[in-house]
Amino acid sequence: MWIQNDDIQLLDKIFEIDTLIPKNRKGNYKLRHISFFMSNMKAITNICKSLLKYSMHEGLPHQYVEVLRKMGLVNKKEEITKYGEMLLKILYFDNNRIIDEINKPNVTVEDLPEDISFIIEFFLFAVVNKCLKDKHECDKCEIEYSDLAAEPLDNIDYFISNVIDTLKEPTNKSTSFNSLFDFQNDDFYYTIQGMNFSGYEVKRLLRLSMQEIEKAWKAYKNVLDTVKTQDRASLRSEEQKYFDYALYYTTLVQKDVRKRVKHSILNYILLNSITVQRNKIKIKQNPDYELIISYQYVEEIFEKYKLKDVYNLIYHEKDSKYITNIVKPLAIDFTLIQNLNTSAQFDIQEIVLRSQHINLGDDVIFADEHYTKILMGNIYKVSSIKKVGTALTVEVQKREEINLEKEQSLLDKFKEA
Repeated sequence: MWIQNDDIQLLDKIFEIDTLIPKNRKGNYKLRHISFFMSNMKAITNICKSLLKYSMHEGLPHQYVEVLRKMGLVNKKEEITKYGEMLLKILYFDNNRIIDEINKPNVTVEDLPEDISFIIEFFLFAVVNKCLKDKHECDKCEIEYSDLAAEPLDNIDYFISNVIDTLKEPTNKSTSFNSLFDFQNDDFYYTIQGMNFSGYEVKRLLRLSMQEIEKAWKAYKNVLDTVKTQDRASLRSEEQKYFDYALYYTTLVQKDVRKRVKHSILNYILLNSITVQRNKIKIKQNPDYELIISYQYVEEIFEKYKLKDVYNLIYHEKDSKYITNIVKPLAIDFTLIQNLNTSAQFDIQEIVLRSQHINLGDDVIFADEHYTKILMGNIYKVSSIKKVGTALTVEVQKREEINLEKEQSLLDKFKEA
């Protein structure tokens, strides 16, 4: 016996009858996704890598560009939006720390320093949320409103509403679900997404006693873990429908989905709790959300990972550590830039540029390789980087003149950096 009878009885209390499970146009099951876990670009690492490649004019499959559009990072003209540029600022911040971590060979989300997931997930959630609530902003940025990933946000809104409504039902004896939604309870987040077909399953689950809730979700977690070891033909009819649901889910997603789901729930609560009073950002506690994830944890994460800087970058475009006005030195062979005033571009090996942490949008001062001389009399802004094999074609815009009376002082600073 694959699923015990008492477990089937519990699961039958949660799931719709098979004929009422939502289907897509192809007749397959359709889950209500409560995160940005998309079939073409499941992990945040893929989104970041794809945006970086796109910014360097490398070819991307059409479906990857579509995901960037869903996130508000690329517009209908296939240009990088200001939000795409903001994400690049975050990736490049602190001498390219985040993008260097993401670009390590065979890296997974599990391997990344913990802060990266919190920063990137909050950024993406906030950008899509902001754009969906402001069509005028979409028009200004030439973002196609209908491209945005509205469905996951609608789904999570419905999900959270169902959790809160269930807690408020007179017959419900639970005082909170903090233990279930503990941020370390990865298996629960993985399982609850796998149950979320109609969106009503969570209400039926949470109407059970706490003991039955634990037993039910863990029983379905076991179904998900073992489904691919089962022969459907040998199962009882009451087991076969759960075989079908579980096989669909485990074929569709990887276990990484649990991280995206829990970040979505956290970010939904966080973003809907932020208020701005007299130019100060505060977290206003909502007693309903407190019953899902405690505000002690929400506020701790907001402070620990400096998410205020991400919020200010997106919503105010100021007062953020990611907005820097640093002029960087670029040590280079003069022969590579001797025609800069006429061509406004130069070629350089990627490894040379990357080793100096020079990125799209940076302001640079050209110096010789030993920092003994400034090579050009102006600051230049990096306006485009195009990858061609192992080399890069860098386009620049001439900016203000350098006060060459301070040349030695500048060179000394470059050497110290």
